[in-house]
Amino acid sequence: MAGLSLAFISILLAVFGQLSLKYGMIRHGEINLKINTLVKDFFHVFTRPFVMLGVVLYGLSGIIWIVVLSKLDLSMAYPLVSVSYVLVALLSKFLFKENISKLRWVSIIVIMIGVSIVSLS
Repeated sequence: MAGLSLAFISILLAVFGQLSLKYGMIRHGEINLKINTLVKDFFHVFTRPFVMLGVVLYGLSGIIWIVVLSKLDLSMAYPLVSVSYVLVALLSKFLFKENISKLRWVSIIVIMIGVSIVSLS
């Protein structure tokens, strides 16, 4: 049970890391891919508080995930990551007012069914 709890903690940290990264990039704007400004732009991006928070949360998620992999079979643990797709989509809809099509909602439901089946095995 500890392995599953840690897996979900890792997944939640990754979700909030993604949301934080997105919020930081909304505040920053698009990254210019011109070679002469790319390094300066990336330095500016990585000094944004929400981008830094996102990187830290994602890093913590990765560290916890290593512990998860020591406790659970990969074939059990990795499908659980798909819960993050569902959470990110739902939270993106409410936090960032992203438009999510009906087909994407159907896909999310299919993912949730699949995760439920995997977790029962």
